[in-house]
Amino acid sequence: MVRCRLRTAWALFATAVMLAMLCVELVIIGAVWHLVWQIWFLLITVLTFGWFVDRNRHDLQRLISVVLDDIAAKNGLIKLNREQKPAKKP
Repeated sequence: MVRCRLRTAWALFATAVMLAMLCVELVIIGAVWHLVWQIWFLLITVLTFGWFVDRNRHDLQRLISVVLDDIAAKNGLIKLNREQKPAKKP
């Protein structure tokens, strides 16, 4: 029996880009907040980037699962459900 768990997390690069975006946006907001009060809406781009990375992470996990299922089917392995226990040998 082969067991495979797919746990995904943010890459270091994605985390660094997110923090860099936040820092740059806060500097821009600090420089021009007294001229244009709507500049605070710039922070929405950080949330949008986070949503985009998380969505791509989920899509990648789904695609890897499909590839693993296909490879297992070609090698004659079966997929067990979580509720289903493997049969014990007598």
